[in-house]
Amino acid sequence: VSSLEVRVNYIKPATEMVDVRGDCIEMQTCYVEDVSGWIKIQLWDTLIGKLVSGKSYCIRNVCTRQYAGCLFLTTSRTTEIEEFANVSLPTRVEDFRVDEDPVTIIIGEINAAEITVSRRCRKCQAWQNDLNAKEQYHRCRRCGLLQKCQNYECITKGKVSIGNSFGEEDVTLSNSVLKRYLTDEKLLHLLSDSQDIEEHLLSMEKCKIKMQNNFVVCLEKASTDASAAFIQEEVPAVGSVQKEDGLVPVVTRQVGEESTDGEPSISEDQKVAVGIDVDEDPVDEEVAVAMRVEQEVTGIT
Repeated sequence: VSSLEVRVNYIKPATEMVDVRGDCIEMQTCYVEDVSGWIKIQLWDTLIGKLVSGKSYCIRNVCTRQYAGCLFLTTSRTTEIEEFANVSLPTRVEDFRVDEDPVTIIIGEINAAEITVSRRCRKCQAWQNDLNAKEQYHRCRRCGLLQKCQNYECITKGKVSIGNSFGEEDVTLSNSVLKRYLTDEKLLHLLSDSQDIEEHLLSMEKCKIKMQNNFVVCLEKASTDASAAFIQEEVPAVGSVQKEDGLVPVVTRQVGEESTDGEPSISEDQKVAVGIDVDEDPVDEEVAVAMRVEQEVTGIT
């Protein structure tokens, strides 16, 4: 698809990590709508966070995929996203609903951290294992182009142990979560050295980590007097989720405290109302991921 004008209906807070030949690629599912109706689109890698719920965009160079009679879109390395004025859409009579699992909030202190910062050539997508971010220039090991170090694409990920008197829990931080935190705290300069990020995280007195389906969707600072409590608050980890019937249930617990009935469930009246009833099919998602992986590896468009 060369170009389409859409409005973003919904963005899933949690992202998924897909292992491709040893490289972890991040993927996020969104639902968009144009004059013909709604469709699912998968955002990959650095395009995560480029869409905001309720806003309109012109999306260029996306690929179409089909599984079990269902059509969906997936981004590619050449995909471009540009925000523009609201797209005019017809009034629809059907309801648009997406069921979401509750979000667990962990409040505690980071006791250990391991952050990895990798850089990739924007021209040929080759990873630069020998790049020194504190130097001014670097020559790509594949395409041979001499470029400014700051122009190489920065991808980061990490693992942290967060705990308090109730126990300790290990969680994984994705590229989008870490970069969103560093951007909000005006700390993007720390990307030049992974240890600088680790030291910053360890220096925080308390932090708040939001998780959904065992995936971290948000990292932020917590006030020093923050304590565990059962609360409800808006979920959006990426953009603003438009809702009709209030809040998504949020479960807050101290580290080490187990829920009373295992995984919390979500009732019918706690669904996020954003349009058409959508039943997420795990098999469909896995096949979609596999098809995307094949596209990235083989270069099929």
